[in-house]
Amino acid sequence: MQGLNPRELQHMIGKLEQEVEEYRTLLDSIPVMLWYKDTSNRLLRINQAAADLEGKPISELEGKSCYQLYPKEIAEGYYQDD
Repeated sequence: MQGLNPRELQHMIGKLEQEVEEYRTLLDSIPVMLWYKDTSNRLLRINQAAADLEGKPISELEGKSCYQLYPKEIAEGYYQDD
């Protein structure tokens, strides 16, 4: 970022990392399944409750399309519902 010295930049990065961690903690503390997708039906974020239902870690689900996770007929139904 132009105009920021290295110390200011490090401070901003630290604050951003803290906010991301707080966001993840909040998302995972919600006891119901929660996720959001992009227009290509890829899971952008998924909470722990949804990952637990799928039986997979969050890292294996985020960024994947429902077409990569489910049989085509099921994925298409999810896409149409969304």
